[in-house]
Amino acid sequence: MGWRRATAMAVVLVGWLGCDPAPAPEPLELPDTVIAKDTLPAVKDTDGAEVDKDAVWPLDANPPQPVPPPFAASCTTAWTFALPQLPEPTGDIGMETGSAMSAVGQEEQLFIYVILPGKSTLDTAATGPLQLSVDAGTEVLSVTNAVKGIGSALLRFQTEGPHPITVTFGDGRTGTATVYAYTTQLPVWHITLADGMWQAMKANPYLKKEYPCTLRIGDTQYLEATIRLRGGSSVDLPKKSFHIKLKNGSALPNGHDNLILRGEYIDKTLMRTWLGYDAFRQATWLPAPATAFVHLRINQSFYGVLQSVEHIDGNFLKLRNRDPNGALYEGDPPHDISALGANFTPLAKTDQYKVLYQKHEGPKSYADLIAFVEDVLQRQDGVLFATLEQHLKVRDWIEYAALMAVLQNREHIRKNWYMYRNFSAADDRFELLAWDLDVTWGHLWSEQLDILDEAIITDLPADVGRFALDNKFYNQLYRVLDNPAWRKLWAQRVLALADVVLDDAFLQPRLSYLQCLLTPDLLADQRKRSTNAEFVQRVGEISTFAKARRQFLHQSLETP
Repeated sequence: MGWRRATAMAVVLVGWLGCDPAPAPEPLELPDTVIAKDTLPAVKDTDGAEVDKDAVWPLDANPPQPVPPPFAASCTTAWTFALPQLPEPTGDIGMETGSAMSAVGQEEQLFIYVILPGKSTLDTAATGPLQLSVDAGTEVLSVTNAVKGIGSALLRFQTEGPHPITVTFGDGRTGTATVYAYTTQLPVWHITLADGMWQAMKANPYLKKEYPCTLRIGDTQYLEATIRLRGGSSVDLPKKSFHIKLKNGSALPNGHDNLILRGEYIDKTLMRTWLGYDAFRQATWLPAPATAFVHLRINQSFYGVLQSVEHIDGNFLKLRNRDPNGALYEGDPPHDISALGANFTPLAKTDQYKVLYQKHEGPKSYADLIAFVEDVLQRQDGVLFATLEQHLKVRDWIEYAALMAVLQNREHIRKNWYMYRNFSAADDRFELLAWDLDVTWGHLWSEQLDILDEAIITDLPADVGRFALDNKFYNQLYRVLDNPAWRKLWAQRVLALADVVLDDAFLQPRLSYLQCLLTPDLLADQRKRSTNAEFVQRVGEISTFAKARRQFLHQSLETP
């Protein structure tokens, strides 16, 4: 059911702002649909006045139920979270790769430095040939001679374990270093950019400029693509996130041509986003992006472990049986005006909606979103409760908000969400889609340390999005919780979801699987935020949070 109903259902259409509704498919005007419901009890507004029963639309009492498959992913490894012990480098030649270890079967750039004899200083006068001596498990693909003391070699390690490499300069100076090669369990993504482009991208992060590149995933190569840095203030972080677009009709097997790679720098476990989306998929009926960890290499050097997150776009909608041409908004205020917040409150200027709420699919008009914010959500309580279900899938929102309370996500109150409306369907109500779940599982933003705060918080109120609780971090959709019946249902769902998602039976198999899957690559990842020594401790904090959060939610929401 939605805004547009058949006349056989006694639909009464009233144009917004005194205008007639625009014809499909343009959702320029939203009629205020009412449907007679003679059997419903009287509804009263906050001032005691009775609301017309014909305006009442009941909450969906029988939503779809999640049917989670058993968690079947398995992983076995002999790795512990510690780097292998290797002999110290010797001699007057220094060597380094892009990471602490190298992946078997991948081209690895080895940088070679000719050092002044007996010192640790680069010999900038050293120019000339370099010779490499390697073991049988190492293939030398090419060698670039030293210029001003610096040369390089392209290697490929064929076997696991330590590989000693000896480099000799033309005047006899020599050095030996050992590289450890491991077998990655992750899909390997190769990004190649022309000389200077990678440096230019990092030097000017806020430009968000797209650079031509090639992408290879395993044996499949996408020759025409672009890459840019992704994120707001996160573009300044040591480990970047990327947005890759495939060109000229190229797409992954699932149809995606807009690809997101998240650096997950602020999360010292790198697991929170993955766990959050898996919770949505397993414990609710709501759609959530697919996620996978990848081993990313840029210009033949390991960049780090990143997370591939399915982009919410037309293809995402199509794969979930939704019209890809429907209206799709994103709540993602630019960093410089983030204080306004994409929290569904009226804005002083119409143009501000286009800045705070980016529209990615559907017609250019913002009329439906503006009408929802400036009319529907501004109604008095009784009228709002009687009519909101006509415009928003309230039952779905209750499920969405309940799981956000369990995960303790505060960001979605003011940003980091998508909103979709299939305006050409019989059910054309808005629905919310979860996005960007790294500041969850106890990790919160703070005014003092921003997103890098390492404190683990477990007692943030479950209904923190309400204006009455916090007049700074609030969201107008949280007026749903001012309806006693809806709030009771929400509280029930919070506790039910907490008993699933925050239970060891859900969490521990996933944490164990991810640690097993990621360990060698994370050891090699020199851009991650946690040190190798603290990583396991940080993973343990997720379990600690889950136990404390579950207890807090039961104590604060259960009826005495």
